[in-house]
Amino acid sequence: MEIKEKEGYYLIKSKSAQLALVYSDKPLIKDEVNLCVNYHNPDCYSVNSPGEYEVKDIFVMVFEKNGRNQYLVSVEDINILLIDSQVELSEQDFDSIGDVDILILKGEIEVKMDLVKFVNDLDPVIFFLQTKTPEREKIETLFGAPVRAVGKKYKAVAEDFDIEEYKLEIFVLDEAKKE
Repeated sequence: MEIKEKEGYYLIKSKSAQLALVYSDKPLIKDEVNLCVNYHNPDCYSVNSPGEYEVKDIFVMVFEKNGRNQYLVSVEDINILLIDSQVELSEQDFDSIGDVDILILKGEIEVKMDLVKFVNDLDPVIFFLQTKTPEREKIETLFGAPVRAVGKKYKAVAEDFDIEEYKLEIFVLDEAKKE
């Protein structure tokens, strides 16, 4: 699986499909995608309503919280959660979501202790920040972990997340960083 940040969305490539995981109101989707999540695109299968969807080797569960859709995407046995940072989740929600390998927050991110608790409760291995996220230094201080630029794309396989003990890693995709 490979993740690239584009204009308002993440492009996620699996072995047999491409998915646009949209985090802004006005994405500029130029890639050919099989599945578009959180945005209506007439050129591909769009997922916007609560339910479970499967396209090739990509599985998407959409659930509604606080009147907005939240998205759990499973690609090659890697679970990616696209969720509002201000959503309040119940114990039942955490049980339904299960293991989160990669967390991506959509909307404005308010950097404060509530964010730390929210992320820690979800317990992801990796927390992706959008490239334009302000206050990276404050995020590093609150989480006690550096924000690492990982280049134009991030590649992973399910085995990367099969670890007993891990420390949260915070990544940002950075066009300027050499791969």
